[in-house]
This record gives sequence, structure tokens and C-alpha cells, in this order.
Amino acid sequence: MGKLKLIAGGSRASDTMPSGKYRVKCIDAREGQRGHSVQIMLTFEVTEGAWNDGVEIKQWYNLPRSGRISPHTKYSRAWELAAGRHMQTGDDLDPQIFIGKVFQAYVGFSSKGLGNDYDHRHTQEKKDTRDFLRVHELETLISEENHSRHMAPCDTTDTNTKTNTSTNTGVGGGGGGEQSISTNKDKSK
Repeated sequence: MGKLKLIAGGSRASDTMPSGKYRVKCIDAREGQRGHSVQIMLTFEVTEGAWNDGVEIKQWYNLPRSGRISPHTKYSRAWELAAGRHMQTGDDLDPQIFIGKVFQAYVGFSSKGLGNDYDHRHTQEKKDTRDFLRVHELETLISEENHSRHMAPCDTTDTNTKTNTSTNTGVGGGGGGEQSISTNKDKSK
């Protein structure tokens, strides 16, 4: 076996990069374990604004060891967004479906507060030197590369999925007026 060559993959978000909505492209999807949990880690590159110079941001999903994914989980909602359709019993929910796709995403700091309470409001500010920006939620599918073998047509009669043409805005820009797909499921947990 030859020597492993290590290269820099991307850059960290600068201290001036605020939490907010950004256009991000998924460049990697990996399955692994963290403790007793199965975990999916997605790696995104920010593709807009002052931070489009290779800033990498991660997102993690903890999954059951059984591999059986409930339709009420954060992972299933993200997979449905990437697939452009609702998942069905028996679907292969391979995380590779995310690669090459561009999303509007909410990016923020840890949702863990200083008192160990978890709340969305904590994502807006960096709490200490170990805190960093990460993707909290994929909100809209903006575009995709045409290599995904998992894609199926979006059911346009379904009221929980809508297709619209709009200009995406938020911190960091996001304009463009591309066709986008978003889910309107109840996101409360």
C-alpha cells in the first residue's frame, strides 16, 4: 500500500460569517458510527456571497441501528427534499442522493446553550471557541446535477410538496430565480 496523500479539502468559516440562510452544495455523504449511534455526515460547500471560496460546512443525522427510518424524522424530510418526492416503504434512503445538489439551508452555531438546554435561538451566536457553523436544516432544493440514479419525478398533485419559481434571499444573498422544490411538512419536534 502506498503512502496516503492528505490534501486540504476546504476552508473554515471565518469569524465574520454570521448564521443565516445560505446556498450550499453537497459535496460528500458518509455513513459511520458515533458511540452507539449510526450517523450520516453530509459535507456542503457554501456557493454564494463572500463565503463562496470553499467554506465547508457539515450536517449530521443520527439514525437508529436498525436502519429503519421513520417518515417523521429530520433525515427522512431531507431525503424527500433531495429526491423531489415522498419516501415510500422499502425505499433505499442512500445518502448519496444529496451529492451534487444545491440547497437553500439554515446555517447556524450549536443549538446547545450554556446551561445545556437545546433551543433554535442558540444557533445565532457563537458560544465559545469550540462552537462552529453547521447546517441545521435543508429548506429548499434549488438545483441538482443530472447524475443521480435515485431521482424520481415530483408528484405535483401532492399538497405537501410545491414547486415554485422565486428569488431566494437571506443572509449571504441567495438570489437567482431558479426553480425550487420545498416541503411544507410540519417541522415542529
